[in-house]
Parts: sequence; structure tokens; C-alpha cells
Amino acid sequence: RARRVTFVLDSPVELEARLEVFDTMGRRTASLLAGTLPKGRSSVSWNLSARDGGSVPGGVYFARLSFAGGIRAVRIPVVR
Repeated sequence: RARRVTFVLDSPVELEARLEVFDTMGRRTASLLAGTLPKGRSSVSWNLSARDGGSVPGGVYFARLSFAGGIRAVRIPVVR
């Protein structure tokens, strides 16, 4: 029932990365980062809004961090 999800990212090097959120149908719901991820620890927040600005409905979402050499994903349950 949180109003915001914060992703804490640890990177050993500075790199180009993209952090996106998808619904269970694979549709991109939000683009949170598209650019340089700094070396060390950083955070990116998602206010549970869709690309059109409205709130996302309850359900399961997936955040995907993609970068040269890898992809990391996490499951995010949203309860309304």
C-alpha cells in the first residue's frame, strides 16, 4: 500500500543504463532512468504512476534494469 517504490542501485562502475517498469502483459508502464548510472550507490523512485500520469491499478509489475553486459529484474506487487 505504499505510495512510492524506491530502487537502490549499486554499481561498481559508471555505466549507461535503463530502468523501466512493465505490467504482466509486457507493456512498459514507466521509464525511470535512461542515461548514466553513477559509480556507487544511487536511488530512483517510482510514484506508482503510469506513462500517462495516472495511477497504476493494483497488480504485479516488473522493474528491469538493463545495461551493457546484463539485465536485472524484480517483481513489484502493488495493492490498492
